Amino acid sequence: MRGWSGSRVVAGRRALRVGVLGLTVAFTSVIDVAAADPSSAPPVEASAGPSLDQSAGLVHDVVGGLGFDRPAAWALRPSDVDMRYIRVLAFVGTAPSSAGCTTTPDTMTCGTDFALQPGTVSVAIEWVHGPPARRHPFDRAADPEPGTRVVFVDGMPAIRSGWPDHAPGADAPEMQLMVPFRDSIIGGTRFRARVQGPGADVLWQQVSAMLDSVHYEPALRPTEAMDAAAAAAAAARALDQLADGDRAYACFPREPGTSRKARVRKVPSYSRLRRAAPMTCTTTIEGMPLELWHMTLTQTWTDGPGRKAGALTTTVWVGLDGEPGWTMSGGSRTNRPPYWPRRPRP
Repeated sequence: MRGWSGSRVVAGRRALRVGVLGLTVAFTSVIDVAAADPSSAPPVEASAGPSLDQSAGLVHDVVGGLGFDRPAAWALRPSDVDMRYIRVLAFVGTAPSSAGCTTTPDTMTCGTDFALQPGTVSVAIEWVHGPPARRHPFDRAADPEPGTRVVFVDGMPAIRSGWPDHAPGADAPEMQLMVPFRDSIIGGTRFRARVQGPGADVLWQQVSAMLDSVHYEPALRPTEAMDAAAAAAAAARALDQLADGDRAYACFPREPGTSRKARVRKVPSYSRLRRAAPMTCTTTIEGMPLELWHMTLTQTWTDGPGRKAGALTTTVWVGLDGEPGWTMSGGSRTNRPPYWPRRPRP
């Protein structure tokens, strides 16, 4: 389960600890509880600009399953604001940033206020579940959008944009890092940083160092490092659950790497066929660098009365516990199951 917990000084004199369960913060006496509430945070005074002096130390935080190191002078402010496709988990920095939503019977309006003042910085940490995050992380890495570059977080491709690739300005007001979720191919955790001078160059360098330190915490348990028995168990459990709610998955063998022949009236993502079709159903599963299995379900059929030979493939992303997740299936105008649609067009 995704969550965030913990802070500690990793350099310097003070030992600072913050215990967190879910998004409920339990601070020690070192930190005033009110400091976790952006609305009650004291105003930030204008300064002559930050310094790169790290003698005060770095604080290690874990937010949304990702660990990172921040300057000890920066505060961690929990947020937990759900904006439908985006969930703002926290802010890190020196500005009293906040997020919120206003609802009416017909609409919901949400926004983020970085509340920057001279010489301040703020980094929003968000879970992004919707567009433009609905791309496979490996697809994003193979074809990064203009103005972005691929970096690697514990071997996983992440997308970085902003300084120092080009100075933040009209075309790049933020520095961003998008890290894939450990257990989903859709979405990820996004860091969005903004600064205001004086001292903007120093602040951007500090933000960049913080993003460079991001890693999965606890460490990833990639399925590609697991054995065949774990893969077989995940496939069997996933198919049992899928078949329990949809007979379209009943023909697939529970043992990966095997096939079986069956007469099929229902295939994934399609309505019931006009008549049963003889098919060969095959199951394969492979590990990934993520905490996901990549299961491929294939159905093939030969030429016969009222049908042409063809094949359909369904991809199911399966969790470590065998829970089936995101599924992609379907054919095309030239490749669809035999005896479909159920009522042929006149």
